[in-house]
Amino acid sequence: MSDGFFRLGEQRGALGVSVHCIGPTSYSTKDKPLRKVADFRGLKMRVLATRIETGLMDRLGASGLPIPLEETPPSLQNGMIDGIRSNIIVTAGLRKLVIDTAWEMSEFGYRQSVEIDRRAAQIWRDNGAEVIVWPREERDEFMRRGRAVADAELRNNPDAKTRELYLLLTETADRLRPKS
Repeated sequence: MSDGFFRLGEQRGALGVSVHCIGPTSYSTKDKPLRKVADFRGLKMRVLATRIETGLMDRLGASGLPIPLEETPPSLQNGMIDGIRSNIIVTAGLRKLVIDTAWEMSEFGYRQSVEIDRRAAQIWRDNGAEVIVWPREERDEFMRRGRAVADAELRNNPDAKTRELYLLLTETADRLRPKS
């Protein structure tokens, strides 16, 4: 599988050398804790400028606003956005500036990142934030909505290589997922 990812940019002169996940995605909000999927409704969240991230926010009833990370603190302070979709490690440095709560899904992270995620979560706690881990039913609902967005964007992607790699990834994940 990794050979396909490494060669995706070959036609443009780029060759991948590593695939790395630093940790799971987290959502950090200024004023409203995210205790369940429904809590996203009406929020304005900073996301990356991708159809998957903005589409996920649509599915959650929120608005996904792609803004550069360095514009996040003033955007939170002036109310342009209510929160951030990023990584708990990345947003830990913003905590002292503007963020009051964080949610992180360490259960979905790679094993290598679990200790890093724990340390980042502790930084948040040490600075007075609440780190919220959702119950199983909320995580399942969130993942159901997220998978629908990814399927809509990637399963039918006009680029054959993207479709091929996405199908390989989802088939592998389905095969390796523990049976409940």
